[in-house]
Amino acid sequence: MKKCKVKNNLKKPRSFELEVLAIRQLGYVNSYRDGVTRLLEIYGWINSTDLYKVRTMSDDAFGAYCRNTLFGNEFPQ
Repeated sequence: MKKCKVKNNLKKPRSFELEVLAIRQLGYVNSYRDGVTRLLEIYGWINSTDLYKVRTMSDDAFGAYCRNTLFGNEFPQ
């Protein structure tokens, strides 16, 4: 998520707050995808309309979204 923050030039939450928020609010996740989606919501980086779109994407579309929007080309295919 720190990579996402840097790539998208996001200022909030501060770096150490990412970890604190995750510890306090994330809890159990069912999958990597669930964890990423929930963290986007927890950090306030995604609105409810976009959150719905992300949750209903196919796995291939989610991978492309991660590569093209969130993390950059280093995200595995």
